[in-house]
Amino acid sequence: PACPTGKYGDDATRSCTCPAGCRTCTSANTCTACESGYWRTPDANCILPANCPAGTFAHTNPNNRICLKAMTNPGPRCPPPRGARGAAPAAAAPLLLLLLTLVVSALPVSCCPTGMFLDAVTATCVATCPAGSYKSPAAWTSTAVCAACMSTCATCNTATTCTSCSGIYWLTGATMTCVTTCPEGFFKAPDRVCRRCHVRCATCTGGGYWTCSSCVAPYLLSGTTCVAASDCPAGSYAGLGQACRSCASTCATCNGGGHQNCTSCGTSKLLFGTACVAAADCPTATYAAADRFAAPAQAVVAASDCPTGTFPATNRICSTCATTCATCNGGGYQNCTSCGTSTFLFGTACVSTCPAGTFKNPQTWASTAGCQACTSPCFTCETGADYCLTCESPRGAPVSGVCPLPDPCFGITCPAPGECASAAGVRDSATGLCMAPTAQPDGTTCSQGSCQGGVCTDMCAGVTLSAAGECDSAASACDSATGLVTIPTTKPDYTACSVGSCLSGVCTDMCAGVMLAAGECDSAAGACDSATGLMVPPTAKPDNTACSLGSCQGSVCTALHALAAGYFHTCAVAAETGAVRCWGDNTCGQATPPADVSPSSAIAAGDYYTCAVASGTGAVRCWGSNDYGMATPPADLPPL
Repeated sequence: PACPTGKYGDDATRSCTCPAGCRTCTSANTCTACESGYWRTPDANCILPANCPAGTFAHTNPNNRICLKAMTNPGPRCPPPRGARGAAPAAAAPLLLLLLTLVVSALPVSCCPTGMFLDAVTATCVATCPAGSYKSPAAWTSTAVCAACMSTCATCNTATTCTSCSGIYWLTGATMTCVTTCPEGFFKAPDRVCRRCHVRCATCTGGGYWTCSSCVAPYLLSGTTCVAASDCPAGSYAGLGQACRSCASTCATCNGGGHQNCTSCGTSKLLFGTACVAAADCPTATYAAADRFAAPAQAVVAASDCPTGTFPATNRICSTCATTCATCNGGGYQNCTSCGTSTFLFGTACVSTCPAGTFKNPQTWASTAGCQACTSPCFTCETGADYCLTCESPRGAPVSGVCPLPDPCFGITCPAPGECASAAGVRDSATGLCMAPTAQPDGTTCSQGSCQGGVCTDMCAGVTLSAAGECDSAASACDSATGLVTIPTTKPDYTACSVGSCLSGVCTDMCAGVMLAAGECDSAAGACDSATGLMVPPTAKPDNTACSLGSCQGSVCTALHALAAGYFHTCAVAAETGAVRCWGDNTCGQATPPADVSPSSAIAAGDYYTCAVASGTGAVRCWGSNDYGMATPPADLPPL
């Protein structure tokens, strides 16, 4: 079997493997991705970063660790290739000279300017990554590079999502990956994409309904087309394996595959039963009929002479009676005139058991046996029409076949007790009349209110109730059982309402007459919460916003004592407090002063580092990039 994607077959060890340092590969000499801690060289090997070849450097982008070739015109952050880095400045130089001359060389994050992506193959910065690679990440950052697609992709937009395929591969829409075999229900289209088969096809070689190689239920395969079972072509039938199968060669049409499954024959054959035979081969007592059937020979008789068990049909043939009939006057089971053994004539049908309301006459079967109706008041009877087994309602059970007189109370049901009655009325068996129900005591709770004189009564009918106000949680209510009315329920104090909050059921503005003005370093005045009366302080303008003394710092207009501008960042020292504030590029931490650097009396900014002089002590503190030691003042540096 083939090795999984990302490994190659080593004949010597008979295993699927990759060279040391490779996470995925295509051969013993070609790595496509490296293990953690290894960098990929221009000739597709994986090595430790310290071993990058001369003329390259270990590019530290975590998304694409490679030994990158030196660029002809490297960007300001791109370090020189291995073996070409310049010497660091002398550590003993005076501080001022150090601040003015040191050049920041931080660990590289990208060699390209904003909006450009690093192409590792050509060692150039490009706005659009070439085919076979994708922008990583898609939105530009300082680590942006052109990362290689999977080996099966011709183009891609992420490490795992192909947009077109290379070589022998086709693109699957479900997973956006490249495969050599399309999933079931899809076919290899000319545009190298796995396209879905026609809805009738289970598998196919193209997109039309005529390119199927197997069908979905209930369709059957006829050649390369999926059709309904009723649409199998003439000369075929709906067979096993979900396909239209060919009839036997003797059949024109059929319902099965054998020569005994014909339903019609070709021009040179006649249908005999379910087989097709030559005219000369019609069996004894049959002839070759004009409708291409081998028909039985017939005798001619008068209609009255049709044999027993047949009747003269409209086609002038003595046709067979239904199987339940002994004699008949038509072909249906409801056309019997006499019955066979053990069945009885009921109307024009022959039955084995007479239905309710009839009895077998005679009880022992004879050719004239039939079902005779019982006489009233018998509901069922036997041996005779007036010997009752059961009686019609409202009579009771028969005695020796005779039904009693009807019950005078039969069918009379007293009404069920209402919700204000404790018991229903009782029926008088002598007269059939119902007595009045027993009423519940007045005041008993019922569905509408309470019982009054045996009637359920709403005691609040006609009572006018007060509506709920803005600070009421419920309107006044009436107890339908007693007619008592309750006052509206007020909401809790300080519940929000239209002008503020509720107090003792009244909507009240809690901030009437309150105002907070905005200061010079405020973008909006203070506010008052009308529901609670609590004050919200004015909104401060952003720090470093210009004001009359200098700039806003924490909503206070503060004068600046010192200001310094670096390569991509700026720092300042407040006049009153000596506090240090920085802003701008913070790649190497140059815009993040240490927590204990304030107060300071002086400040200076380099490309990727900053230094300040502490107030009072004159000590020098530096932060940011320290590639050449420029952020580490000498231990014996005197106070400034």
